[in-house]
Amino acid sequence: RRLCTLSVLAVCVGIVGHAAAQGFKEISLAKHLRLALNADAGMSGVVFTVEPFVYSIACILVGRLAGGQSQQGKVLVLGLCLYSFGLYSLSVPSVFSNPGGSGIPLSYAGEWVLVLVSLSVMGAASAGILVPALPYMLFSCSARRRDEAAGEATTGGEDVDKELEDSLSGLYAGIWSLGELLGTPVGGYLLDTVPKTVELNCQLKGLPAEGVRPGAGGDAALSCEW
Repeated sequence: RRLCTLSVLAVCVGIVGHAAAQGFKEISLAKHLRLALNADAGMSGVVFTVEPFVYSIACILVGRLAGGQSQQGKVLVLGLCLYSFGLYSLSVPSVFSNPGGSGIPLSYAGEWVLVLVSLSVMGAASAGILVPALPYMLFSCSARRRDEAAGEATTGGEDVDKELEDSLSGLYAGIWSLGELLGTPVGGYLLDTVPKTVELNCQLKGLPAEGVRPGAGGDAALSCEW
């Protein structure tokens, strides 16, 4: 019952969504790199290291910056917003268009930059989500326990706190695993069932809207039609 606070539930939803988004990315990014950017398996592997590399550095910085409970909440919200932005920009938004179209022209090199920047943002945002999550949940539950125990004679406070820490650690690991479990199958299902459009078909095939693979010299025109 002590774990069912609004703050804890909100953090749990955020962590499940974050872990599920990792599954969405894994089933589509490798295909995008291969078809749209002509990346071989080795290059794709290097690209996939960008996010965890930035995450490892950002964890140290976030751990130093997100000290107080109020700061932890703000960092969590900022991390969720940044991760959503990074995931969206990774899909090459429609605001970017190929030369000759409307919007901001995005060259082959520019699309590589967009992918790397998006992954870097997602790595930093992941640190903002995961590093302060457990301390924030622990603070929220501890505050509730103190409010419930106010005016009552209590014993074994340290044992209760240890039990609370163990419960939250298990909850944290469980909801992360739940997100990983849901991410890949739900992402695959959505890719198969979302109503098809020319733009979506191009995106699924890793092609620009004109159906020409970037970097192919304009000779490898591929249709976006199924």
